[in-house]
Amino acid sequence: MQELITLLDQQLIELTNYYNKYNIEYASIQEKIENMEAQRDHLEHLINGIETSIYLTKQKIIEIQILETDYSSDDPFEKDFFYASFFANRENDSNRPLYEHINITDNELWASDTRRGIIIKNNNIPSELRNTIIKWDVRDNFASNINKNVDRPYPDLKQVINQEKNAAECRVENITAKDFYRLFKLEPVVQGEHRIIAKISCLGMEIMFNKFYIDIALKCLENMQFTVLIKDRESPIVFDNDAMSIIIMPIF
Repeated sequence: MQELITLLDQQLIELTNYYNKYNIEYASIQEKIENMEAQRDHLEHLINGIETSIYLTKQKIIEIQILETDYSSDDPFEKDFFYASFFANRENDSNRPLYEHINITDNELWASDTRRGIIIKNNNIPSELRNTIIKWDVRDNFASNINKNVDRPYPDLKQVINQEKNAAECRVENITAKDFYRLFKLEPVVQGEHRIIAKISCLGMEIMFNKFYIDIALKCLENMQFTVLIKDRESPIVFDNDAMSIIIMPIF
């Protein structure tokens, strides 16, 4: 019996030594894993920040190109297509290819990236381009660039705009772009490296919008009079006249 106890006691000592040895090794490895996880999380944070900066820099380049370009053409269709292209999705989103295109009807051009949209009236659309869609970056040879491979129909942007117009509580008529900046006093509330979110006040309502979208809308309406319509603080803003209608979603 004593021999058995001695043997078991020796086994217990050996097992305890192994346990302590492996436990120390485990703790060391666990510490290395935790350090590596912390390094991984730090790298992920850096990568995400760089990805965001790359995206915003690309957006800034687009903003500068659009706002500083004075596009002139003797062809009324080309000029309207150019302005409509401001509102299309320029991010090459394979999940929503339709929004990368301008929807051309018998007498209108529609474009939207789902955050904003425009309808431009045009009675000079070439017959071969009517009821087609063309990608936003096309600047010539339009008939050769008609896209027949993207599913239609285009979402009913006109219905959305008309609903907002009919329900508007705030309505300011016959103003120009200069009047808009003076009357609505776009107040920057968040200013990052590449964009400004601006606050617009109307009838006691304060609504946040991407200022770049507002600037683009007013560039399209340059030298024109138009009406501004807003339903409430959770609704889009609409710019409207006989030549075009523009809708921009708020930021919450």
